[in-house]
Amino acid sequence: MLRSSFTGKTTLIILSIGLIAATALWLYSVIPQVGDESVMSQTDTKFMVLMLLLAISPYIALIMFLWHFSHTRKSLLVLSIGALLIAAFGVAAMADSIYIDPDAQSAMALFIVPVFQWIALILVVGICKYVKNLGNTTIESGNNK
Repeated sequence: MLRSSFTGKTTLIILSIGLIAATALWLYSVIPQVGDESVMSQTDTKFMVLMLLLAISPYIALIMFLWHFSHTRKSLLVLSIGALLIAAFGVAAMADSIYIDPDAQSAMALFIVPVFQWIALILVVGICKYVKNLGNTTIESGNNK
């Protein structure tokens, strides 16, 4: 069982940092509107909570898949590399749209970035499942000889 491996712990730390950074960037972009009664309403607050859940959901899902794919070394390595790329590019895209190059469409990054992260997450999990099954079939065929 590889649950205590260095790769798994490093991936968990990277995902935790990505989760905290994404939440902080999201809150930084939303906080100025929270106190303004003319901008916010009850419906907007509920929508903001749903958007925050959307923003952090890829990181939570990656942490859950990390637990699932930590049994084989190859699938853990694929998931670790995928998680690093998903977290890094997600935080970089949000930081770019909020800090570096803010414009009228910057708020769309709060919705679009998690959607692209989910697409990448589905691809990474598919590759991990393939690698995990590939390892199982070679072991099973080795036992038949």
